[in-house]
Amino acid sequence: MKKPLPNSIHQSKSSVVGFFVLLLLFLAVILLPTAPAQTASPETTGKGPAAQNLIYSDGVQSGWSFDDIGFVDTNEFASAPVFAGIHSFEVIYQTTFSRFHFVADSVFSVSDYDSISFHIFGSDASQTLSFELLDEGFNSLGVVSIPLVANTWTPVTIQTSEFAPSNQVKYVQFNNPSTLSPIYLDNVFLGDPDPVTPTPTTPPPTATPAPNTPKVIYEDAVAVDWTLQNVGSATSNPNSTTHVFAGTQALELEFADTSAVIFFQTANPFDPKQYSSINFALKGNDVGQTFSLELAAERFVSLNTVSIEITDTSWNQIALDMDQFRDTGDVEYILIRDVSSSSPIYIDNLNLNFTEAPPLFSNTIFLPVALKE
Repeated sequence: MKKPLPNSIHQSKSSVVGFFVLLLLFLAVILLPTAPAQTASPETTGKGPAAQNLIYSDGVQSGWSFDDIGFVDTNEFASAPVFAGIHSFEVIYQTTFSRFHFVADSVFSVSDYDSISFHIFGSDASQTLSFELLDEGFNSLGVVSIPLVANTWTPVTIQTSEFAPSNQVKYVQFNNPSTLSPIYLDNVFLGDPDPVTPTPTTPPPTATPAPNTPKVIYEDAVAVDWTLQNVGSATSNPNSTTHVFAGTQALELEFADTSAVIFFQTANPFDPKQYSSINFALKGNDVGQTFSLELAAERFVSLNTVSIEITDTSWNQIALDMDQFRDTGDVEYILIRDVSSSSPIYIDNLNLNFTEAPPLFSNTIFLPVALKE
C-alpha cells in the first residue's frame, strides 16, 4: 500500500489533487456494502383492500352506520362498562327476535378478511347471542352462536371461513338474544385487532331506591327504564291533559278492539317479592267498564291477572297486593287487556311500593286477586 504523503510536502499541482480525489471515489465504491433487493413484508400483504377495518371504537367509525330490526334500544357512547378508551356500544333488546347490525357504506367480500374480532360484555349468566353476516339483499351467509360471560369482557374472534362466499357483504349483525338484559360491544374489527390494554372498569351499578321510596313506572311520563307499547287496535297517550290526578299529565288509554293489549316493559326485570303492592290512580268515563291488569315474566309468561271495574267516574286510588301474584319468575311486563268497551281509561302515579314501605295512598282500595284458570 502506498504510504500517505507527509504533511510537510506542499501539494500544489492540480493533477496530483485530482488523482487523489479519483482514488478516494474508487475506494468508496468498492468498500460500500450492496443493499439487498426490497421484498414485501408480511404486514403489507393483507388480504383484500385492507388488512384490518375498524367498525367501532369509542364510536361507529367512518364507512359504517348502525340500524336495527324490531325493538332495540342503543347507546353508541355508553360510559360503563368500557373495555378500552372511553365509550362502549350498549344494546338492549326488547324481544328475543330483535336484530341489531352495523351497516357498511360499501359492500365487501368475505374473502377480504381472515376474521372478525370484538369484545363483548354480558349482563346475565348463560346469556347467548347470535352473530351473522348478511349480504345487501339481507340473505344470511352463516350464523355463529356466541356465549357471553356475565359482568366480564370476553374477546371473540370468528373466522370468515365460517360464512358462505360472497362479495356483497353489507351487514354485521348481532341477534336472537337469550335474555333481554343489556349487552356491550367494544373494539369491533374486520381482521384481527391490534393488542389493546383493557381499561379497568366495573359493571354499571344497579340503582337501589332509598327505603320507603316507591319505584315509579309512570308519573307525568313513562320512567326511563320502562317502555310503553301496544298490540292490536289500541292507542296510548302518556301526555294527556284531559284528566290529571297529580302533576301536569296522565296516561290516556283507548281500546278500539277489546282483544287489544297495552303494556309496560321494564329493561330490568324484578322479583315481585321485593314489593308489597302495585299502586295507581284510575279514572274512567264509563261506569261498569272492566279491564284486566296482568303481571308477566319473560316471554309473557303470566304471573296472574286481576279484573278491575270502573265503579264511578271520579279518580280512585288502587293498590294490588303483590303477595297474591305468583313468584315463579321476575316481572318484566305489566299488561292492560280485555277492556269491555272503547271508552277511555286514565291512569296516573303508577308505582311499585317496597315491602318495608307504608301504603302510598290513604283510603286505598285493595282489590282481591283471583288466579286466572
